[in-house]
Amino acid sequence: MLFSYLAHKKACAAKQNERRARINFGIQAEYRKPIRPEDARILAEPVSSLVELVQAGKMDPCDILMATASKP
Repeated sequence: MLFSYLAHKKACAAKQNERRARINFGIQAEYRKPIRPEDARILAEPVSSLVELVQAGKMDPCDILMATASKP
């Protein structure tokens, strides 16, 4: 019983470390980029306008997320 618990705890820790490494490696580089002119244009738009553009298929929601996450 104790061995099973320890094995489970070790597997959980390994999975958490793997997840943390993936997040730190892949995503943070994108979020550290300075604001581009396209990002500034997106940030200047009212939210209602952005919602309409996304719903009409004229803008990708990922572009909005990346613009809001850019370093000011």
